[in-house]
Amino acid sequence: MMYLNLLKKSIAGLWDGMFPKGFRKSSAVPILLILLVVVGPIVAWRLHRLGQFGQLKREIKGEQVAAVPTGPRPGGVDPVVLTLAPTAGSTGPEFRTVTLLPGLGMGVLQITGSVPNLGEIELLANPTAKDIADGTTPNRKGVNDTWGALEAPWSGMLTGLLTPVGNSFRTSWRGKTLEAPSVLPGRGIGEGGLLNTLPADSSDALPAKNPTTAKASFKATDFGGRWASKNDIDVAITLNATTIDLEVTVKNVGEEPEPMGIGWHPRFVIPSGNREAAEIRLPGGELIEMGDTAKGTPSGKFGQPGMAISRFQQRSWPIGAEPVDGALVHLKPSAAESGVAAEVRDPQSGFGLRMTKVSGDIRELRVTSPTGSNYVSMGMQTDFDDPLGKEWGGAENVSITSLLPGQTAQWKIRLEIFAISAHAAAGR
Repeated sequence: MMYLNLLKKSIAGLWDGMFPKGFRKSSAVPILLILLVVVGPIVAWRLHRLGQFGQLKREIKGEQVAAVPTGPRPGGVDPVVLTLAPTAGSTGPEFRTVTLLPGLGMGVLQITGSVPNLGEIELLANPTAKDIADGTTPNRKGVNDTWGALEAPWSGMLTGLLTPVGNSFRTSWRGKTLEAPSVLPGRGIGEGGLLNTLPADSSDALPAKNPTTAKASFKATDFGGRWASKNDIDVAITLNATTIDLEVTVKNVGEEPEPMGIGWHPRFVIPSGNREAAEIRLPGGELIEMGDTAKGTPSGKFGQPGMAISRFQQRSWPIGAEPVDGALVHLKPSAAESGVAAEVRDPQSGFGLRMTKVSGDIRELRVTSPTGSNYVSMGMQTDFDDPLGKEWGGAENVSITSLLPGQTAQWKIRLEIFAISAHAAAGR
């Protein structure tokens, strides 16, 4: 008790020395104590989340502390930029850079190319990394992706019934309930999958041996409880002078079967700004008919493309003033081509971009170009639009891949840049 009384007197003396009696009687004391109790832990937790405590410990120990990056970090991870030097003696268009977002499912944010008489230009109608990092641009808008996301475990549109909360919807596959976030308030419609919500598990983005190849891995543990099984996802992107290879591989590492769709829907810029004179070339195939035009959902039937899209099949043809929106399935290569391919051409700029199907699992090609826009969205996917909808009669082997435990699904395409001569453009 004696030692306890001495301790109490010491603390009281310290308190009297720091705070006079007038201050202790002030009404500000309770407020100060409340602030310390409430705000203190919040500040401490914030510093912990930012890694400040860990950094302080390393500094005290004398360890080298790396500088914290200060640029925009979409998804909390620095963007990766693949860069290719000009080819000696080349006089045609070439790719120069590919900007990737490992923090957002390895989305392809931007591609630049060097085009004669134009210099280095951006080829995708996408926002900047800063716009995404600070929330200036939303993650998606409308039918097509607005920042180049790679899409899984479905690609394109998915529909279902709204949950009571209203910001997500549910659908079913083989008796299992799946859930996805809604992209439109009050409507059970999702677009573009969930891969864009994942940061890379590991990244070998700029290996010393090959600075033009990026690789990333993602651990999709049933996408936060939304999907039917667990997946390991690997993405590989290789930049060459005139081609870019993009590959997504998904392995079901869980214990349950699941539906799996993969795709990409980039928006290619028309550099000349003359959309009506720009051209599209599409492969052969059947058009997915629309059932509910208000929702934009398919009917589950196929038909011959109408004039709005058939004029682009097997030949290059000017877009004109009308909007373009259609999806082809049962794809067939053109007579002069060995594989299924689609093209966007800008004759006034002297170049075009060709997307070629490499993996056999790709089922659908969607092309969109709204009136008044400066781009053509062209993408390939392994599933049909609304693949789990009732319009397909439960035939998941037709509308989407059924991935069993241990099985792997692959999506791979090649993007090519090529020159267009005035004579070739005039003769189509």
